Amino acid sequence: MPNLDSVIDSVSGNGKYQMKLLCLAFYANMASALNIIASLFTAGVPDLRCFIEGVDDSNNFNLTESEILDIFVPLDESRKLDTCQWKDFKLKENCNNSLSTYNDCVASLLNGTNYQLSTCNNGYIYDQSVYTSTVVTEWDLVCSNEVYITLSTSLFYLGFFIGAAVGGLVSDRFGRIFTYRLGAIGGLVLGIGASFSQNIVVYSVLRISQVVMFYQSTLASIVYGVEISKKSWRIMSGLMSNFAFGMGCILLSVVALLCNDWRQIQFAVSCSFIISIFITFFLPKSPRWLCSKLNYDEAEMVLKKMARGNQVEFDDYLWQNLLQDDQDSKDYSPARSESTMSILKGLFTGYYSRNLLLCNMSVWMITSLVYFGLILNSGNIGFNVYLSNALGGVMECLSCIVAIFVSIRYGSRRFIVVNLVLSSMACLVSTVIIQCGENFEGAQTTALVMAMVGRFGASAVFGTLFLQTMELFPTCGRTTALGLSSMAARIGSIISPWTVQAQRAIPWLCQAIFGTTTLFAAFLVFQFPETRNRNLKMTFSEAESSFQAHFSKSKLSCCSSKRLNDCEELKTTQQDM
Repeated sequence: MPNLDSVIDSVSGNGKYQMKLLCLAFYANMASALNIIASLFTAGVPDLRCFIEGVDDSNNFNLTESEILDIFVPLDESRKLDTCQWKDFKLKENCNNSLSTYNDCVASLLNGTNYQLSTCNNGYIYDQSVYTSTVVTEWDLVCSNEVYITLSTSLFYLGFFIGAAVGGLVSDRFGRIFTYRLGAIGGLVLGIGASFSQNIVVYSVLRISQVVMFYQSTLASIVYGVEISKKSWRIMSGLMSNFAFGMGCILLSVVALLCNDWRQIQFAVSCSFIISIFITFFLPKSPRWLCSKLNYDEAEMVLKKMARGNQVEFDDYLWQNLLQDDQDSKDYSPARSESTMSILKGLFTGYYSRNLLLCNMSVWMITSLVYFGLILNSGNIGFNVYLSNALGGVMECLSCIVAIFVSIRYGSRRFIVVNLVLSSMACLVSTVIIQCGENFEGAQTTALVMAMVGRFGASAVFGTLFLQTMELFPTCGRTTALGLSSMAARIGSIISPWTVQAQRAIPWLCQAIFGTTTLFAAFLVFQFPETRNRNLKMTFSEAESSFQAHFSKSKLSCCSSKRLNDCEELKTTQQDM
């Protein structure tokens, strides 16, 4: 029986036309990376200390920065500099302005212990060797105000949550290209607006709104790439999107080095969406989406255009057989519905489909927690933040190259499990290094290596998860399933800034959380159905039957063969309700 996979395979030919479309579509991921990780530089927290009255506003001192820290900055309970306080010796009040007596007076005061600890009421002095200007330095979002920048970053990832939920539904109803263009336009306008913000509230609102828009474009481009690819290319096309994200990470370090302050960086990365908008006018609609909406005439036009671009003849006989089989089938009604609720109902009505989707969402949440936690922690490793971010991008690209070859041979499920375990081990080793680092020579270098290994594993999982999710769920609800999974991932990314902040109080906690949760995620993925070289499912009932056949044989699943009868009874009861 012919299916759409066989039709797309027949028009793929040499694949040159699809490759051009994939390169154009996945630019959205590069633009997405520039804007997602921009906060690493626009909201970077430099070294700082309080503005010291009588020293920083006087020309009578010739102290080095290290001398000022030794004299005026107190130590906290862990014997580290407490840069949110300063020793106030009342220099201006106790010493006159006569230069001949001023130095003697100051010397006698500084050698004593007659001072009081004061907060930074007069402002801060920031180290500009790494960051020239950030939202943190412009609005003094440090010390007692530090929570605002953490909250802003967390709310930014909340925008991902909303964008993933909305984007999947919009894409399934109105098409991949429409969503791609709409998201890029919103990302451009709102991102440029954020670069002119005058306070943290306006900045946060615009950034949240921006990510709600442009993440819809990102999801649509990924789904579009998989849907236009022939079966043997699906793994490669899914991972190409992650490769583009890695290239965006590397490019961001270059942009941040060339721009002087956070406003220039924000403006520059937002302008990347101009190219995305331009690209959408060169992309044909997805033939799979057109068929799911019964728009066979336009689907045929797109498929014929693909055949011409790939220098092969369009197989009319195969296409007509597909149309005939489709007309004879009575199982396509969920895919034709324009109702958002019908798509959600199709995903959640089936017992096996619902459980698999919830497990998949849990894996996405954990992976996102670790992935974005490692990214946000790049500036805390101790190495140059521009270099560590670029190295992270290299790990992204390298993980995609490895994933393409390994996933094709062994399947995405096994590859995900191995990399989750790899990332977990890297994070747990980092926990030990953090605890024993003071007595371990080369601890900083080892920490960087472990961070990059963890980033490699998390990146490989993230890129392959997109592919596995799209292969698991049917065309009529594919983008919605991807959107729901990505929405769950945002819960993890919302939490990640707080875990990074928590490590300032408990240094080992962050890596310990990452290590243990990824092991649990590996256990979940191990039970998933294999999708390698399988036809993409078109209907909800087809997917439910496939999941039932898989889980009925699983010994670890809640619906294993020993519990199959109970599960069947529960499924029947739920469907009757």
